[in-house]
Amino acid sequence: MRCVVQYFPALHPPLLQLSIHHAPHRRMHIASIQRYREDLQKALNAAAVPTPIGPPGILEDDGLISKVTASKYFPGRTAQ
Repeated sequence: MRCVVQYFPALHPPLLQLSIHHAPHRRMHIASIQRYREDLQKALNAAAVPTPIGPPGILEDDGLISKVTASKYFPGRTAQ
């Protein structure tokens, strides 16, 4: 998994951008999901993002999320 973290605390409201590549599928084994959470926390710590932004996880609640964009890429395939 690769995670690109950008945090802009000076904006109002503060902006946290996460680009997560090769995230596990939601139906994967619980141990894989736990490892994903640990890797995500390491990436946030490396980017000096103060966590938690409210208990108990990264954000206080889902109401703080204003936009979610999901994309699926197929590297190695040629354009048609």
